[in-house]
Amino acid sequence: MVGGRVFGTQQGRNGESRYGEANAMALIERELVERDHELKYLESLYGESATGRGRVAVISGPVATGKTQLLHNFAERAAASGALVLWAVASPSEQTLPLGVIDQMLHSAQLPAEAAEQINQLLDNGYRTYWQSGAPELAWRESAAVLRGLSKALLEVTERTSLVICVDDVHYADLPSLQCLSSVARRLRNTRAMMVLTESARLQPAYPLFQEDVLRNSHRRAVQLEPLTRFGVARVLAPSPELSGPHVAAECHALTGGNPLLLQSLIEDSRLSAATTGRVIVGDAFAEAVLSCLYRCEAPMLQVARGLAVVGTALPAATLARLLDLDTEIASRAVHLLNRAGLLDAGRFRHPRVRNAVLASMIPEARAAMHGQVAKLLHSAGEPASVVAGHLVEADWVDAPWVLSTLKEAAEIALSGGDFAFASTCLRTARGACLDDRQRAEITSMLTQAKWRVDPADALPHLSELVAAARSGLIDCRHSVTLVGYLLWHGRLDEAIELLDRICTADSIDAEAADGIYASLLWLASSFPEYAERVRGYWTELERHWSTPTAQTLPLQAARVLSAITEHGPNEEAVSAAEQVLQRTHLNDKNLMPASVALSTLILADRLGSAAAWCDSLLGEAAAGNAPTWQAVLFSLQAEIAQRQGDLTGAEEHAQSALRAISMRGWGVVIGRLLSTLVHVNTATGRYEEAANFLSERVPAEMFRTSYGLQYLYARGNYYLATDRPRAALSDFQTCGDTANVLGLELPELAPWRLGLAQAYLALKGPRQSRALVGEQLRLLGEEGQQWVRGVALRVLASVSEPARRLPLLKESVELLEAGGDRLETALALADLSDALRDAGDPSRARLTLRTARYFAKQCQAHALLRRLQPEVSSIEQSTTALVRAVPNNVEGITSLSEAERRVAALAAIGHTNREIAGKLYITVSTVEQHMTRIFRKLRVKRRSDLPPGLHVGIADTA
Repeated sequence: MVGGRVFGTQQGRNGESRYGEANAMALIERELVERDHELKYLESLYGESATGRGRVAVISGPVATGKTQLLHNFAERAAASGALVLWAVASPSEQTLPLGVIDQMLHSAQLPAEAAEQINQLLDNGYRTYWQSGAPELAWRESAAVLRGLSKALLEVTERTSLVICVDDVHYADLPSLQCLSSVARRLRNTRAMMVLTESARLQPAYPLFQEDVLRNSHRRAVQLEPLTRFGVARVLAPSPELSGPHVAAECHALTGGNPLLLQSLIEDSRLSAATTGRVIVGDAFAEAVLSCLYRCEAPMLQVARGLAVVGTALPAATLARLLDLDTEIASRAVHLLNRAGLLDAGRFRHPRVRNAVLASMIPEARAAMHGQVAKLLHSAGEPASVVAGHLVEADWVDAPWVLSTLKEAAEIALSGGDFAFASTCLRTARGACLDDRQRAEITSMLTQAKWRVDPADALPHLSELVAAARSGLIDCRHSVTLVGYLLWHGRLDEAIELLDRICTADSIDAEAADGIYASLLWLASSFPEYAERVRGYWTELERHWSTPTAQTLPLQAARVLSAITEHGPNEEAVSAAEQVLQRTHLNDKNLMPASVALSTLILADRLGSAAAWCDSLLGEAAAGNAPTWQAVLFSLQAEIAQRQGDLTGAEEHAQSALRAISMRGWGVVIGRLLSTLVHVNTATGRYEEAANFLSERVPAEMFRTSYGLQYLYARGNYYLATDRPRAALSDFQTCGDTANVLGLELPELAPWRLGLAQAYLALKGPRQSRALVGEQLRLLGEEGQQWVRGVALRVLASVSEPARRLPLLKESVELLEAGGDRLETALALADLSDALRDAGDPSRARLTLRTARYFAKQCQAHALLRRLQPEVSSIEQSTTALVRAVPNNVEGITSLSEAERRVAALAAIGHTNREIAGKLYITVSTVEQHMTRIFRKLRVKRRSDLPPGLHVGIADTA
């Protein structure tokens, strides 16, 4: 260490230092940042002492501000100039060791032989006097001769050479050593001796008499150190290029207050990361340095730091003193000294990591007890419940009548603000200490609500207890209806209906809970459609109780949307009503289901763009509200939207986000929707093992009584078809149809099971059954049926139709599917259309259509379909390599087409004749021919079969 060279300094008989010249120069040239003035001042005092005018210098300042380093540098320079330097470091651990500092000091350098022998004899006498006496104070009074002898022996050394006595942290020195130092200080005025002491700024002197006798001596000189300025911090950082720049210096100064020890630890933490990120890092080294500083402070200062860490903010001195049972003046001065040392800034910790380090240094029991004291103090001062509760949950327990009400109030505030973790913590604390059954049930209900928003699986352990409490009348209507939603989510149907019966048939119904009751009824009607009629009966009963109109209740408005869909399908009226629900939706527990119903309506109606936009908006609310369960539901809907658009990559990403938001067990019956999407995606991408893994997940039995169960069965049936298990697929599609009939949910847009069944029969060589099922599906759709379902139905119908009918059916299928925005189904229809064109003897259009099918399949990442198309493409492309190479996708040419030209080109690309195009676009054949001429010129092609696949994107605009 630096001091090691000082301790090793030995003086020869000729008075020269044993340091080499190079070492001496290195010592002299060493620079301390913003300490050069103080160092020069010490050198000037040393110069005075060398002329026979002895001096005492006291270096003081806040803890860890460089006092020791300044003393080292000065001592090295003094030693290099030929002075005999005696060095000692006082320590709290040796404060009871008599003459410990003097002994350390006298053995730090080689004294002249005569002086060394005399001093050793005096020390031996001093030790013997102390240890043989039963009264130490009396012993030292009797040993005054020893002290005078030591002083005289030391000062006699100055007759031969200059003497410098350095004692670091003198406030920790033992009392006999201080008495000896005091004796020397009084006698060195006319000698070639200099005494340099360092002491930290303290609340009160350790030995007032020593302070009075030495530190206030007339030849004593004060050297006051303060933390580094911002410019000083910049100079320290200068050798580290990765930490250069004024903004870094300002940040480092703000974090350390200019404390050199803290600054060096910050540099240590930041050096590696700053080279790559340019960021200042507050890490372990910094936290350890803070604790090191605090442990070097007096006990009340450490106590104050810990008190402020527990409180988490600045406190008036009087309040802090009351909390810690200190004198107000002591508390005030402690904060002042901690501020000066850079450990605090205006009474606050400069970084959360610092506060956490101080908290971690406390014994857990002591920390909990202090939190309890803080809670009492803040409550008596009228602080908000959320502030007081933060300390109550950290305390073991505070026995006071206001504790439960404070924790409940804080939890309600946290729930409304989306801080569910803190709400749960408050409620767990309250629940653990609550003895009243009614209060405990209410707290448990609130706790379940907080847990459900984070992960419904966490709410499961409390449901049975709450059901029992509801049966006993221990929880009110508001909490009961919330419980119904959780029971329905987890498929506990019987218990949910029992509670709804109690709520809706009670003599007195809580009108304030209207939204919650309607939301629970909407849960039941939408998730378990077989109870829709029963729900209508409940609504009638409720309206009989309430004289005020409830038509504007959002769940009730969503319920009307649901009824309209169930009875008439997703028509324009239902879409308009769904949009109105979403416009009014401000996301919360009660409005989650209305929003889900409205979004599902838009999906079923093929308003996928609008549904996606609303999903994004609501996801922003869910994220801001810190509600993972809300996010999970919306991510699952977003995944379904992407799947319906043929965006398999996007669907998987959204579905995985949903899985990350809450645990698999937390999904309850709603898992059917998410699993159906994941199975569909993995089936279409050819990852059958992944699809099988999702199908192996355990699902609640009650899920198969829900609309989510229909989606699940339909997805599993398609998986069985793709993996050549048509009989298993047949069973699932039949079960799906039977369940839909039981539920009264004839919605082919949700799960077109007839089309799945038709494809299963087709795989089993049953075209007659397939034709009948597709025909039935088309009749049920009617003229205004959904484009997506009709497009799929026409594709399946074409596969069991005569060759003459296949082409027009598949062309219409392609148009409808792309108009609906489903790229995967469009690719499937195009693949079939290519086969039909080839069979009809039109290889050029077959080739173009096949290329377009591949284009769409690649966009979707539908690897299963791409594998099917690859052999056909290879054989065609091998024979037309030159032609394909000569006709690349002309992106610039495509973008140059007018809207009318693009519509004509898109229809021509899938094989329509000029006359067919004219009929579809309500223009003349001559106009079509003129458009085609311009299209060929702009795209630099000569025939329709050369039209690039990119034209086909956007055909929805042409339909």
